[in-house]
Amino acid sequence: MRKVISSLVTAAAVATIVATAPTLVSAQTATGDANADARIRASIQTAVEAGVPEAMLANKVAEGRAKGVAAARIATAVEHRAEVLVRVQAALQSRAENDARPETPTTSGELTAAADAYEGGVSLKSITALSARAGQNRGVALTVLADLIADGNTAPSNALVRVQAALTAGNGALAGLGANAAAARPDASAAATARSRTDVQAPKTSATATSVAGVKIGH
Repeated sequence: MRKVISSLVTAAAVATIVATAPTLVSAQTATGDANADARIRASIQTAVEAGVPEAMLANKVAEGRAKGVAAARIATAVEHRAEVLVRVQAALQSRAENDARPETPTTSGELTAAADAYEGGVSLKSITALSARAGQNRGVALTVLADLIADGNTAPSNALVRVQAALTAGNGALAGLGANAAAARPDASAAATARSRTDVQAPKTSATATSVAGVKIGH
């Protein structure tokens, strides 16, 4: 009889655990998502205050969610990208101020390309020097640099030399190099989209990132 009672108690306990497990998992997931959203908002808030357009990071959040990436992983990716964008934005701004050049807002496309090149292995010093040298062509120069590195077959140092040589050559050399580099990228269509963004100026904004948690998924 005792064995029967013990078996019944054990069965009841297991049934309770099984019944409550989905609720516990759901609660833990909700807490994790809330923590991740808080990290995302904090990262974007900091980036916006440093002059980085909010949309540049909100799009990354949307992309991750659209792919079904876990909230914690999205938060980590956004934190990293925000740090990179802030660092690159500060370097470009500092170089412009030191050169006493008229203030020209950095476009979203320029900042994206510069950040991609930086993450690809090009130093901030080289990126800011190239930007200053390229002048009105800085958006194209930075995008070509990022595209060359992204193809996976060109070392960052070689990519930089090729872009500098194209700037010196003139007569459409940079555009030609850019077309070849974009076509060689694994994500050629994304490269074309990135190049089109170089003509869009980054909007001045003082808005906070409090709306990011409600961003709909989609890049």
